[in-house]
This record gives sequence, structure tokens and C-alpha cells, in this order.
Amino acid sequence: MSFQNEKKYCGHLSQLFDVKEYRMVGGRADGLRAVDIDNGAGLCVTVLADRAMDIGRVTFKGINMNYCSPTGYVAPQYYDERGAEWLRSFGAGFLTTCGLSNIGSGCEINGTMCGIHGRIANIPAEQFSAKICKNEDGTPYALLEGKLRLGVLNGENFLVTRQIKISFRDNTISLNDTIENLSCRTLPYMHLYHFNLGYPLIDEDARVFIPSESTKARSDFAQSGYDRRNQLEVPVANIEEMCYYHMLKKNSAGMSGAGVYNDKKAVGAFICFEEGSSVDRMIQWKMMGEGDYVLGLEPANAWVEGQVDARETGVLKYLNPGEIATNSITVKFVSGEDELDAFRKEAEIF
Repeated sequence: MSFQNEKKYCGHLSQLFDVKEYRMVGGRADGLRAVDIDNGAGLCVTVLADRAMDIGRVTFKGINMNYCSPTGYVAPQYYDERGAEWLRSFGAGFLTTCGLSNIGSGCEINGTMCGIHGRIANIPAEQFSAKICKNEDGTPYALLEGKLRLGVLNGENFLVTRQIKISFRDNTISLNDTIENLSCRTLPYMHLYHFNLGYPLIDEDARVFIPSESTKARSDFAQSGYDRRNQLEVPVANIEEMCYYHMLKKNSAGMSGAGVYNDKKAVGAFICFEEGSSVDRMIQWKMMGEGDYVLGLEPANAWVEGQVDARETGVLKYLNPGEIATNSITVKFVSGEDELDAFRKEAEIF
């Protein structure tokens, strides 16, 4: 039934499609602005306006899609960049954005410490809006927009404009970022999209799709599990993480990506980035620990060894004064083998 016919049965649009803004109350989440979107087809998404417009939780067909760390939701005022303190405000969620001067390991740059994964995930959005718009045929979609400003005297000066779109009964999240260097100097630019897939989407019954052209283990322990890198196991006590660096194949349209499908749960999620995006590689974070059970699929424009290593190895990217980079990322959720097969046929690479 078309939307135009369905709405005749309803007194309010929220019966079919809902966008709800609110602030959290209590604990370290107190005051955190958030938006819940329900697309009317089983996709429910929480966007955290005060945390870079990152995506806190996603459920699909009633099934949780993401990992939640022990910190839970944490408002940005609790951010501490010293050492590994970043982890104390890393709630994970479906998406945590990392950068823009550093991703991965902390390092010292010109006498200044750059913390793990940078500051951007703890930047509240300016000029934020969450609204319901309509296509030409009247079908609604949620459009969330905002700006993230990362600036410091004699240092970085980036402006990120983020847009998130979720349409009625289309089980897709579209995320578009433009990153502008507002400074008068050339700046190092490091960017990573930390997608964190969790139980019950992932378990030992889930299949991992990473269409790699080349893959490198980050550590000796990861190398020991290289042949099982795309296999998920039952949780193990006191296990280390395994991390792999992938350069990906592209389809005929230049799209790359990776994803997971759980056969028993009959749901899957695929993260794809478009031709022209500044991210050009995929980092796989496989953590099969008890209570720390997560698969990270992370489009990035560098590896996660920190800015100093990226510069020394020639991986580091830069933005000139006034230069703009763009990233277009689509997350597609599928339910059942028919939808999976149709998506894989359309995408060509999975």
C-alpha cells in the first residue's frame, strides 16, 4: 500500500514514521541531546546531536545491531584526551567518528599530545536540526543536519557539515560529511568511521563480508588468527583484540564496503562508501572477549597507528587552505535471504 493510502488510516504521522527529539537525564549522560527515528519498517535509529551527530543505537526488526561499551552514553563534557582516557567516554554505539588530526594510537606532535582517536566524537553539533521532509510524492524522510567545529589557536581549524537521511520504509541510513579546512595553512587530515556491530547481530552464526584486494594483520596475535579473520567465535575470556588492514575491491560504480549477515537471525548490515569519498580503506576490529564482543568495520583514510607513524610511512593526507573533502557512507539493512541476495547482486562486490 502506498504512503498516501496508508496515511488515511492515521490521525498523526507518528503512527507510520516518527522523529523525536529529547535530552537524556541522569548520570554522565545528563543533558545529552538525542533524536530517535522510527522509519515504520523496523529500523529504529538514535542520533546523538551532542556527540558529533554519531549514531548511538540501531535496532532492526526488533534486533539490536550495535555494541554498547560499559560506559554507556556519556555527555561530551566528560571527555579526557590524556592517555587511554578517551575510552572512558567511548560508548561505542553503532557509529563513533574519529579524527580529525589523529586516529588510532595517541602520539606527540610538535610537543603537544594528540589523544587516541582525536576529539571529534566529543564535539556537540552547531546549527543542528532534525526535521521531517517530503519527497515529490509526499513520502516522508528524516533529515538531520548540523556543523561540527574543531579549532584551536595555532592549530587545527576544521568545519564538518554532517547530514543524515532516513526515509520512510527504506531500511537505509545515508550519511554525508563535508570537511573544510578553514585555516590559512595546510593541515594533516585523518578520518575514521568507527562502526561497531554487536550481539545479537553478530555471534558465531554470522557471516562477515569483506571483499579485500589485500589484507595485513596489525599485530602478531592478529596474524596468528589471520585465516579466521572473517569468522566469528563464541566469547572468550581474557582474549586480545585482532585488527586487520584491508584495501578493498570496488564495484563498477566505484563503491566499496563491508558487512555482516546472521543466518539464524535473518538480518544483516552492510556499510558502503561511495566513489569520491576521502576514506579509501577498511579497518577490521575483531574483539571476541566476554563482555567485549564486537566487530568493528571502519572506513578510514589512514591506518590507526597515529599521525606520526602516518607521516613517516607516507600514508598521511592533508587539506590545503579552503580545501574540502567529502565522505558519503550508506548503511543498508537487509532481512531474509531474498533481500540479501538482491543487495549482493546490486552491489556486485559482496
